[in-house]
Amino acid sequence: MNIRKLALTMSLVAGFAILGQTNARATLLCTGTIASFTAAPCVSPNFTLSFTATTGGGGVPDTDLDVTVSSTGASNLDVMIAPDLSFNDTLGPGGTYNFHYTVNFGSGYEANSTTLNVDNATIGAGGGSFTGFKEVDTAYQTDVSLFSGTPVGPENLSNSMSLPSLLTPLTMEDNVTLAGTATIGNGPASPGTVENLISFTAVPEPLTTVLCGIGLLSFGLFRKRLKK
Repeated sequence: MNIRKLALTMSLVAGFAILGQTNARATLLCTGTIASFTAAPCVSPNFTLSFTATTGGGGVPDTDLDVTVSSTGASNLDVMIAPDLSFNDTLGPGGTYNFHYTVNFGSGYEANSTTLNVDNATIGAGGGSFTGFKEVDTAYQTDVSLFSGTPVGPENLSNSMSLPSLLTPLTMEDNVTLAGTATIGNGPASPGTVENLISFTAVPEPLTTVLCGIGLLSFGLFRKRLKK
């Protein structure tokens, strides 16, 4: 094999190897309730997630707060909390919910952003308001904008924040406070959910660095060959 063919082959091998490391598919990791994940954590190849009891005095118990954990790979995690059908798929009216959980992830990754989504926030004819926030490692916090009126909704609320490349584990708190007739959800047709999206950045591994080096070296050899 001449130098030109060797260089092209090495470049292709390096490129496909890198793509193979970053290719991802959506995966459902765990389903249960806050009560069940307080008793035993959600364990997957890339993440371990455990809850502690919800605080704040809201009316829906942890046994009736469903949790769905999913991911499209090691670079993101989706944690969704929702009241079950026995509570008409609705949090409220009124009450405060503080959801507490810990996320452990691979040492080769850093958490760099998080988003709090609240779906189907609703205020009835009697008036009320909704506020909420997300807190990470007791040091980083973002608020969900005040939502109030008489009546308003259902509407979806969202806010995001960047994180300074945090390492495992993350301690998370998602808070929602409902005043008056405010609810999250408005029955099965507009179910309420509180969703936390976390994004991670991979720390370059030695193999990736080597493959990139091979690709650059091969490209250099290829260009040098063309000049002759």
